[in-house]
Amino acid sequence: MSKLLPHDFNRFAIGLFDSEMIDGAWRAHRIPAGALRDHYMAIDWGRLRSTCPAGVRLRFQTDAQQITAKFRFGERSRARNGAALVVDDNSSPSPGTPGEGWGEGSVHSNMAPAVQQNPHPNLLPAYRERGQATPAGPIEWAQDIWEGAIFEQPERRLRSFDLWLPHMCQCDVMEIDAGDAEIVPLPRPAVRWLVYGDSITQGMETPLPTDTVIGRCARALDAEVFNLAIGGAQFERVLADTFPDGAFDLVSVAYGANDFHYNMPIETHVQSIQRFIDACRRKLPDTPIVLITAVNDVLPGRKNASGDTLDDFRRGLQVFRNQPRIMVIPGETLVPPEKQYFIDDVHPNGLGFKRYAQNLLPHLSAALARR
Repeated sequence: MSKLLPHDFNRFAIGLFDSEMIDGAWRAHRIPAGALRDHYMAIDWGRLRSTCPAGVRLRFQTDAQQITAKFRFGERSRARNGAALVVDDNSSPSPGTPGEGWGEGSVHSNMAPAVQQNPHPNLLPAYRERGQATPAGPIEWAQDIWEGAIFEQPERRLRSFDLWLPHMCQCDVMEIDAGDAEIVPLPRPAVRWLVYGDSITQGMETPLPTDTVIGRCARALDAEVFNLAIGGAQFERVLADTFPDGAFDLVSVAYGANDFHYNMPIETHVQSIQRFIDACRRKLPDTPIVLITAVNDVLPGRKNASGDTLDDFRRGLQVFRNQPRIMVIPGETLVPPEKQYFIDDVHPNGLGFKRYAQNLLPHLSAALARR
């Protein structure tokens, strides 16, 4: 086939639990159906953020000279957010490959760096570099339907494509068109990675999904990501009660900032994590679990209304260090507490996510090696 329509996309999609057809478009669901999805859909901010397809990708191969896409955008959790296209991404790049990210620009913003010189100036930037992520469609606000070219090359040549859907914007896919060239699915990545977390793990505040900490590490690990992170979420009991079915090679958990902010008792936080570990072990007895304590912010030492600090929450997780196949990663070692790495007081910018991924990747690789 040379044109993908909504009923075709499931064959090419990864990182989702299910999908549906809505008004002539394909909508991916990254949160499993049932109590967990219902829990987030009942909250305004949860409904918006849980319906953003973070981690969902369409992967295919074609020798087309031009590829066009048609997206239908909905609400955005952040104004600057869009899809990303990676071409011929089979080299497992390190999470800090120079020139890879569009979020590595100025200190306090995620503005894209200066565009590199294009050897074929009449073609789209996706042609420029093998393995380089570039925007596929708009990253600024786009109302309703957008249609346009996302890739061009001067002559027919077989290429592999990894289209990452937006992580902070609702986006349905209506069409992928390769002209008269055939489109075939790519094999699935080698690793299945189940991810839990809050806004930082979902990817706030960088405009492209490939520049988030999860996007960078997933590419380096050759991993399919099932990203259950929700901006604003705390570590609640519902996470243990709804642990999904399926085979996963790695489970990572990164909460703490919202638990701290909303004054969750540390004892409750720790109990919820133990309940989650028990639920995971009933279904995945041998899968490594990586617990990432709260990452730094730029307000060290602050206390919540209960008088607790982020360090108190970090110390609470140390009780899990001696459990088998559990790795506790000190979040304060992942992103330096310096303003140059943050878009605000809490969320990393592109440079912060790059540093986060560089520091986290060795731990994830070590955890996978223990399987």
